Amino acid sequence: MILVCNDLYRPDSLSGIAGFALTEGLRYTCVAHAVVNESSRFLTVDDHGVIGWIDGRYFDTIEVIRALPLSSAWGVAAEHSANDWWRVSIAHRALLPLMDRLYDGFSVGDPDLVASVKFAVRTESARDAIVLRLAWFEGGHYGWTELSSWALDQLNESSTKAFWIFSDEQTMVLAEISARVDAPTDTETFVEGLYLRL
Repeated sequence: MILVCNDLYRPDSLSGIAGFALTEGLRYTCVAHAVVNESSRFLTVDDHGVIGWIDGRYFDTIEVIRALPLSSAWGVAAEHSANDWWRVSIAHRALLPLMDRLYDGFSVGDPDLVASVKFAVRTESARDAIVLRLAWFEGGHYGWTELSSWALDQLNESSTKAFWIFSDEQTMVLAEISARVDAPTDTETFVEGLYLRL
């Protein structure tokens, strides 16, 4: 899920999260969204790799010509207790069972929990990178040569040290884009078909 830090954010807005800092106008990958009693928060990683829950008012959704679909890697869980407490969580499926621990924060120093979140960020960031460039291409802000060259670069740079972790299907999508010589004649249909595979 791609989000943009908006102009409501100030460096002192997140004083409760030690070392966490966003940059206005930059895009961030979110791996969980929780709405608790009408309060919305997004789980993301900042510019320095620090994890935090961020108030929804500091983010805008990215502006593209179509709604970007979530992949099947995401799931939804709803909880409601007898004392009228409720939470709706949208997150990577691997993170859904951890929502109680995640929502308590990361001050407990749980390395396994941090590793789970960062792995989800790396895989979702990989998908976001493809989706974003497809959106740019469909909107006419990115040429075919740029898109196919970028796809080829990702295939050449894929290694265990790379930040992005592409799935097998995402790797196939990158290979198909990079191998195609000419731009598709029907851009919308081409991009829609790839979105469905991501």
